Amino acid sequence: IKLSVGQSAPSRQTRTEDWPIELKIRKPDGTTKTIFTRALGLPYRKPPRPRPAPDPTPEERKAIARQLAMVKLLSANPGTIRVRETNRRYASLLMKRARQSILAARPLANDSAVDQDGFKYRLEGEMFRNQQQAGSFSLQVNHLGHFRLAWNLKISRILVYDGNKITLDSGLDPTELELTDAIKTPYGMYAFGMSQFLSERPLGLFEKPLVDGSDKVIGGNAWRVRRRLDNGKHVFGWFTTDDDQVLPNATFRGDASFRSNALFRKISADRDCENGGILFDSPQFLSNVLLPINSRLISGIGERTVLRIEVKSIERDRASDGNIFEIESVMPIEDSSKPKDLAK
Repeated sequence: IKLSVGQSAPSRQTRTEDWPIELKIRKPDGTTKTIFTRALGLPYRKPPRPRPAPDPTPEERKAIARQLAMVKLLSANPGTIRVRETNRRYASLLMKRARQSILAARPLANDSAVDQDGFKYRLEGEMFRNQQQAGSFSLQVNHLGHFRLAWNLKISRILVYDGNKITLDSGLDPTELELTDAIKTPYGMYAFGMSQFLSERPLGLFEKPLVDGSDKVIGGNAWRVRRRLDNGKHVFGWFTTDDDQVLPNATFRGDASFRSNALFRKISADRDCENGGILFDSPQFLSNVLLPINSRLISGIGERTVLRIEVKSIERDRASDGNIFEIESVMPIEDSSKPKDLAK
């Protein structure tokens, strides 16, 4: 009889009960037969029952509780939020630091970071693909974070958020969008992302977020947070917290030594940016605001660049000067029936 275990060589070692084995039987006439079965248990003498252990001391109970807590921690699925209150407290602290980074550059007016009458910004910029200009945009944002974006890239679009609804006009009848649908578009991600830097209460899009996990932004460590929306879907934001981050050319309310260790760097409707994301490069200062001049439309976890977006000018005016929420009809520059790519 030839005995082997699995794919290993024949063995005479004792194996556990029910271990799969292969039996080869050679008959007197020279023929062989292979049988696959499981090992039977040998009739070992049962060990004596151990004596009951004495009741653990209070110190031993604490040690056992710590061990059980560690087992529970190590056995949890990665990314699982175990204590929601603690998670939300850390997320709130991160948002507070990121808001301070943005507000610290604002001019003071009556002990406020904004003018009492409000303000609005107008940003003009261009988009590039493969080092060639591919389009242009004009973005107006008021002190409440409401905006009007004219996005001219193959097809001209106007996206408006007035605080209550999101409206898109691409040459047909204006349509109303949900927040998650707007953020799935490059122009929606860019407009909502940039408005987080310009509102009087920055990062309002990420109210009451949760820390979703650690991640990478441009190869560096980052916090990934998520906010659950009313429809059950999420919007994700990435924040870097490198202690060595120092914003360039900065004088923060008279303190040139101010250090920021929380910066808003990326936004997307999904954690892997499979539907795209906007990556904000290191922020700079224009018109006394902290703003990423250069941004990129990226795709996937590897942050492959699809489109570069550059701010060319910025103006600051009173919000009462004109209505930024009026929608003007636009006509498509190019046939919208053609296949679309991520950068459109």
